Amino acid sequence: MNEDSQLDLTSEPFPSSADESRAVHGQPKPINQRSPTMRIFFNCCRVYAVVHVPAGVLNGRLSSWRFHCPRCGNLVDIPLDG
Repeated sequence: MNEDSQLDLTSEPFPSSADESRAVHGQPKPINQRSPTMRIFFNCCRVYAVVHVPAGVLNGRLSSWRFHCPRCGNLVDIPLDG
C-alpha cells in the first residue's frame, strides 16, 4: 500500500458467544445469519466496497488480508497482528 493511500474500515458486530457455542458443538448456523461484512473505503478511486470477512481473519490464522479496489484494481494489503 503506498504512502498516499488511506483506508477506512467500518464493520458489523461479531457473532455472539451463543453463535460460537453452536459452532463448537457442530450445530449449524441459523439460515438467516450472514457472515460478518465490512465496508472498505478505497481512497484511490473514492469508492466503498462491501466484503465478507473470511474465517481465517476472524480466528487469527491469516497474517494479512488482501483485496483489490473494485474500480481500478489497486491492491490493498492489511497486515494482521497475530
